[in-house]
Amino acid sequence: MVTSEQIRMMCKNGEFIRAHSSALGLFIQQPQDYQLGLLLLQTAILIERVDTVIAVFHDLSPQTLEKIPSQSRHLLLFQAYLCARQFGVAWEHLNASGLAKDSLAFHDCAYRIDFQELNLSSALHRLELMEQIGDRPLTHFMTKFEVLKLQANYQEISRQIHLLQSVIPQSQIMAHRQLQLWTAGLAHDASNFEASLQITEQVIADYIDSADVQRSGRNGADAQAKAWTRQQQHLVVRDLERLILKHGLPMFMVAGSLLSLVREGDFFLSDKDMDVGLLDADFEQATQCLIDSAYFDDVSPPNYFVGFKQLRHRPTGFIVDVTHY
Repeated sequence: MVTSEQIRMMCKNGEFIRAHSSALGLFIQQPQDYQLGLLLLQTAILIERVDTVIAVFHDLSPQTLEKIPSQSRHLLLFQAYLCARQFGVAWEHLNASGLAKDSLAFHDCAYRIDFQELNLSSALHRLELMEQIGDRPLTHFMTKFEVLKLQANYQEISRQIHLLQSVIPQSQIMAHRQLQLWTAGLAHDASNFEASLQITEQVIADYIDSADVQRSGRNGADAQAKAWTRQQQHLVVRDLERLILKHGLPMFMVAGSLLSLVREGDFFLSDKDMDVGLLDADFEQATQCLIDSAYFDDVSPPNYFVGFKQLRHRPTGFIVDVTHY
């Protein structure tokens, strides 16, 4: 019988359909195993068939459903309906999961719905409630910065960066580098390109001079990357390509996305956004074609630069930065 580790290896090797069918068979044999349910959902996302996970639960016999703990069943369905962008049903399963409404887990799930719906004020409130419950990792604040950036609240991001820099021990070098890079990004958004470049150059110089490069190496970085990240990147490109060809849009890869294609032959595994250019066209009309397709949302911050548009790919959450040339 195939194991969950073998299924993960199939994903790494790009055998997504085989991985999904294997995960489905394994889950049906052991429906009470929550981790197998998550693996089934992950493989379904890879082949854009989250509906199969929902269908499996509907088709299970009452006897089999009884074997699945109620909370596990509702949390798996919550995640499946969230991926399917059926937010109302996702809320129903979250509320039926039995998670305490004031718990960290409940706020985390609710945040995910709020963010997907672009209900940014509520999403930010959820993150702040999570901070009141207990100490949060740096990744939590990076997520919070993304929400604040969508609200164009750069001043609050800067304030929180300074606060974190004062409380995070200096021994946590990587954490301070991440905060420095966010500071560089804020300077860039404020068109203070010289300051942005100086900060970035300093971070790079410190990194090269340290022993981190020798200790981590490229293999370590790749190992940490999610197996389905590249597949998600390809899903974004597929939807972009289809719409570009359908509407005859003069769009092309630029900046970091172009660099990765030339240098790596594919996208950087760490990238969660893509950079595209739009040449000699009605910029607003062209980008509206992407938005009207229902595959992309306009998440450009208020008073964003003229000739720039920031879109979010609904199925994956990836950001597409569009620049008018």
